[in-house]
Amino acid sequence: ATSGPDTGWSTSVHRVAPRRPGVRTSVRRHFRVLAVLGGAALFVCALLLGMNLF
Repeated sequence: ATSGPDTGWSTSVHRVAPRRPGVRTSVRRHFRVLAVLGGAALFVCALLLGMNLF
């Protein structure tokens, strides 16, 4: 009788627990990618503006 609830509880915990840190890491990765792309875009725009101005 104890094996049923224990396995169900453990599976529910395993299902719910990995989602929160996984989402956080994915969000951090997306923010890093956006930051890198944004920085690269600004750098390229600055280079183009510099080439056009000078």
